[in-house]
Amino acid sequence: RSRIDVDALRAVVQTRIFAIPRMRSVFHMRGHMVLQERGLLAMDLQYHVRVIPQVAPWNENDCDEYLARFYGSTLDIEHPQWQLQVLQECQGGRSVIFFIMDHALLDGIAAVELLMSCLDKANGAGDQHQCNPFVKRKAPKIGCLRTARAVALGVIQGLLGPCLPADKRNTLKIPDHMHPGLRKSVKTTATVELHRIK
Repeated sequence: RSRIDVDALRAVVQTRIFAIPRMRSVFHMRGHMVLQERGLLAMDLQYHVRVIPQVAPWNENDCDEYLARFYGSTLDIEHPQWQLQVLQECQGGRSVIFFIMDHALLDGIAAVELLMSCLDKANGAGDQHQCNPFVKRKAPKIGCLRTARAVALGVIQGLLGPCLPADKRNTLKIPDHMHPGLRKSVKTTATVELHRIK
């Protein structure tokens, strides 16, 4: 319920969020799309923390419309794919921060936890240039036996699946749009509570 100090927010971004290598990484074409880390000096604070101007105070509908318009656009590929957008002077004296991020950088829950930990008030903004070293992760090696097992299971399930009775706990009946009037069974990978699916 207060106006956000944008300079303080940028200081937090510079010393905390930029310390995470993934948040300084840009998409780079190298035969295929990969993430390539950039140094701190290449980061543009004005781009990553933006105040969105508005003549009248923002109301809930204004916020919804703005967010819908923004999600219809794309972020600049020359920058890491995230932004903090600040909406000042909302109704009730509130301010809003939109944290917009490409899913290639972080998963949803991890992104929320990251933002909450980066924006807490503990120990101020932190020491500048507090960067963790970049560690290149390698995919686990998959041996011949594991590959053969996966192929065999796929073939067996593909052959026997249509012959076995459907498990009503994890099978959805949905309209078949290719054949009007018919319904097809769609099996999920785990048991789901069907009454919770709309």
